[in-house]
Amino acid sequence: MFPRIIAIALFSLSSVSSLGKQTPVPLKVGDVAPSIRLKEVMHAPTGSIYDWEPLKGRVVVLDFWATWCGPCVAALPHLNRLAEQFSERGVQFIGITDEESWRVENFLKIKPISSRIWIGLDPDRSLFNAYGVQPLPHLVLIDQRAVVRGLTHDPNRVNESVLKAVLEGKTPDLAPHTETARLVPAASSAETPLFEARILSCPSSVSTRIKNNTGNSFEAAGLPLKDAVAIAYDISNVRVVSASPLAQHTYEFALTVPAEQRGPFGPLAQLQQVLAVAFGLKTHRETREMDALVLTVPKGGSSLLRPAKQPSGLLADKGQVTTRGSSITVFAKVLEGTLGRIVLDETKLEGLYDLALYWNAEQPDSVIPASRNQLGLELAPAKRPIEVLVFDTSEHPLGK
Repeated sequence: MFPRIIAIALFSLSSVSSLGKQTPVPLKVGDVAPSIRLKEVMHAPTGSIYDWEPLKGRVVVLDFWATWCGPCVAALPHLNRLAEQFSERGVQFIGITDEESWRVENFLKIKPISSRIWIGLDPDRSLFNAYGVQPLPHLVLIDQRAVVRGLTHDPNRVNESVLKAVLEGKTPDLAPHTETARLVPAASSAETPLFEARILSCPSSVSTRIKNNTGNSFEAAGLPLKDAVAIAYDISNVRVVSASPLAQHTYEFALTVPAEQRGPFGPLAQLQQVLAVAFGLKTHRETREMDALVLTVPKGGSSLLRPAKQPSGLLADKGQVTTRGSSITVFAKVLEGTLGRIVLDETKLEGLYDLALYWNAEQPDSVIPASRNQLGLELAPAKRPIEVLVFDTSEHPLGK
């Protein structure tokens, strides 16, 4: 769903800046691993680590991660399997986060982490800085002599052959792939086009991929027309309405505009014009009475909200929305994109907060009690007047 993808993309842009103002010095393969000191370690027999003694003679995989880090969370099933497979073969996985224990505990209720993986809490970021962590995810492979044997930002590059190599005292090949393919190949030309737009119909089986930035290009594949309209008009797709038979048809898009014409929102303003030409798109806004979920503060207030000083990152996934340093209004928008239901902020709360909400994605209504129990905020169904974007297409759009 488009809003969720955009929410994850917002996290990706903020992941580097969220790691703090201090710039850590990165480690290199062959360096001696810095001492490891963790006052609180979940799943560990001792509950804490103050030196390498409990790990003596073992290969250690340090996985620096966060509950709001999309790639970190996506890699958990893979790392869980490896930890189970190699725990009796001399390999110890340790996931290290700088987040509070309450946030990690709530996360584990929805996204289990194998008991074979120790979870170290590093709230003062001393290990993050000692290991030169920037950005996340960041994995460090350390051999039995506490020598760094591998570094990667891609958890999926740590596999059986890599771990076997480290166990044998070898340095595995963890070089990242550098080849990047365009979603929609541009027409070859020796001259940079003044303006280029390409729209191709594609099967609904093509997974949605979006490459969107504030530069001069926009690319997407497997994108429903309704979602493309939502992107172009900067509106949640649950607030876009259409009876057009093309609304759910999927397309590939490639758009390039001159840098001097791109404006503050990149090429997305021009996307409106492209859609109008290609599909005969006509739009208008109107207010309709619609179902919504409304966030409010219960009588007596909420003692569960945790104030924050500055924004740093967010993650939206099935059954999870985590924001660090966001307003309630921003949180509601991200939640709307994740649920695919209109969510309104009627709390009247100002300021920034660290917010983490987890629920059973198989039971969407479980988000209602979860909001009350985890955030101390009421989330209730209600009817509200909502401004929606209505669009229609011509009977014979280009290419049809």
